[in-house]
Amino acid sequence: MQTSLFPSEPLIVVDDETGRVAYWPARVDAMEAGAWLAWLIEHVAWRSDRRIMYERAVDVPRLRANYALDGDESAP
Repeated sequence: MQTSLFPSEPLIVVDDETGRVAYWPARVDAMEAGAWLAWLIEHVAWRSDRRIMYERAVDVPRLRANYALDGDESAP
């Protein structure tokens, strides 16, 4: 059975003894999600990385940022 591309109920990604991760489609409307994205683009200290692949340095194809959950600013 093929699942719908636009389910109305949550899609359970992981559900085991350590916890549960669920994706809720349309939980946030497009306007609010767009505002969140605009804020993230403007306020997050994004960085790009390079890595060695096939004996040469290449750009990592995504921007990254890190946050410390405990308030420790020295976290990578």
